[in-house]
Amino acid sequence: MSGDYPDDDYSIYIVRDNAEILYIGISRDNIYNRWFTADYSHITKFANGALRGDSTIGQVIVGNLPNSLQWSVDLLSIDDCIKLLGDKSPCKSEYDNKALEKLERYLISELNPLFNATYNTKNTKRPTEKYIKPDLTTAPCDVLGLRLYR
Repeated sequence: MSGDYPDDDYSIYIVRDNAEILYIGISRDNIYNRWFTADYSHITKFANGALRGDSTIGQVIVGNLPNSLQWSVDLLSIDDCIKLLGDKSPCKSEYDNKALEKLERYLISELNPLFNATYNTKNTKRPTEKYIKPDLTTAPCDVLGLRLYR
């Protein structure tokens, strides 16, 4: 994870596990920085190599290692996205001051990603158990069906 890759003006990312769209996000700067180095990054990598998810999608990715290494991240520029959506695009030019926000909102509302809550108008409590495992070390005893004895 060095961050040495051509950025090519990518601003929109779509995280997917095959056909299941997990998350759609945007970056106003550099997508690598948004994911790994910014104060508000999705994943933190420590000097010892340990990873920590700092957002919902970051936690899902780290919690599903090594399987999540097989997931894909589609990178799109604003212009790519406008061309891909064609007449359905909520904006017609990358020079629209709000293009990034409009595209993100539209993609989330249309593609219904599992881990986007904001703008996800179709999110109908789909099951997440495949990706989020309950942490039994912090669950209350009654949830686990355990009884405490003295």
